[in-house]
Amino acid sequence: MKKLKLLSLLVVFGFFSTILPAKLLAQTTDPSSDPTIAAELSADEVTADDLGVSEDEVKLPGTFGHWWNNFKINTRSAFTTDEVKKTELKLKQANLELLAAKKLANVANTDKIKDQLDKALVNYQNRLAKLEEKLKNVPEDKKQTILEKLDEQQLKHQEIFNRLRESAPDKIKERLSEVQKEQIKKWYENHKEDLSKRLQKAVENNNNGSKFKNLQNLGTLKEMSASLPEEARAKLEEAMATAQERLKERIQNLNAEEKDKLEKYLKSLPTDDIKKTEIINSLQANGDLSGLQSRLEKIKAEQLEKIKNQVENLDESAKEKFLKEYFDDEANVTRLQILEKLKNDIPSLKIKVQALDEKQIQMLKEKIQNAGNQKELEKLKKELENANKPILRKEIQDQSSKLKPDDNSLKIKIEDENGVEIEDESSDDSEKSTDRELETKRRGKDIPQVRPLNSSSIN
Repeated sequence: MKKLKLLSLLVVFGFFSTILPAKLLAQTTDPSSDPTIAAELSADEVTADDLGVSEDEVKLPGTFGHWWNNFKINTRSAFTTDEVKKTELKLKQANLELLAAKKLANVANTDKIKDQLDKALVNYQNRLAKLEEKLKNVPEDKKQTILEKLDEQQLKHQEIFNRLRESAPDKIKERLSEVQKEQIKKWYENHKEDLSKRLQKAVENNNNGSKFKNLQNLGTLKEMSASLPEEARAKLEEAMATAQERLKERIQNLNAEEKDKLEKYLKSLPTDDIKKTEIINSLQANGDLSGLQSRLEKIKAEQLEKIKNQVENLDESAKEKFLKEYFDDEANVTRLQILEKLKNDIPSLKIKVQALDEKQIQMLKEKIQNAGNQKELEKLKKELENANKPILRKEIQDQSSKLKPDDNSLKIKIEDENGVEIEDESSDDSEKSTDRELETKRRGKDIPQVRPLNSSSIN
């Protein structure tokens, strides 16, 4: 019997050691267990009221109340000719199904409840599919308003899914993640046009709650970005910048207690430790945050330590999967920092990590070389300040000298390999040359060369 129990434990251990690394890194502590930030988390939780419905309207699939709700909504839709109203009614039905799933996800401990949950998720997807069909009939002059509402509620839907995945039983998480990713991809494919501007507005409209609400927005946008193709990520970056600006406005002059809450709130975000570290790096690159830089550096060091410990506890096969998944196709300062941590603390990975580090640097050098103006280059410079890679600072310096200055205020500060600022004379020469060319074009003729006067030229 003892041998059987031991064998069972080994089998279970072997199973979990080969789970996809992303799922292991996604595990976080349940934020509701910390009462010191309960008020902030409660203020920022998406409620029925936030989605434009009442809690009393939320009924579980398979009940008479659920059938009666749909009957009333479908009847209203059948007797209205207003296409905007028809679309809004479909959105309401989708919201009710998602809220029903929210009720069920945390108590899905019987087959009946699991079936109800799955039905609610299927209904949610179907309602949104029908919404897209109705949206095609909305007049163009009214479509923008309904799209803005859809974008704002899409953010809220993603927040609900993120929180559910953190607190739901393990068997339910995979299904929730599957539906979430499918839906965000469909939303993107259907509404690519002007997405950056629309998402920025959605963030502005999703700004009510605690002082830290926009940390929630940043975490949500990071999760969305991970599910979307590369082309979509640049569009989401503008929305992330908006969230950072709004966050910065609301966390000026925090006292010691509020700084502690900010730290706990950041750690409670329902996203993996790598994305949390990316958020910290973004906040640090965004400029002064009222004395929070040292606090952010401390949190980041803790996150990097957690990532290192999680990787160290993986078996060799899972380590390979982790390295391939996170470092093979995307480069940023967070990945460089993680690789540096792994290289220094896990000797067995040193050779593999060194090769990935070189690949990351090469991809970042290509990003720098592809920067088309000084503003874009300045953004990259800020993002890479914490990378501690002199070769990248040199690459930024070289690229800066090739680009015409956009404006004096955007001129790149050039540094030597030790990070000491040096004068960039090339930019001044380039600016003078550019000014001369513009003046020549304005006058419509060549600027004549001025010859020095001599005595023979004077009568």
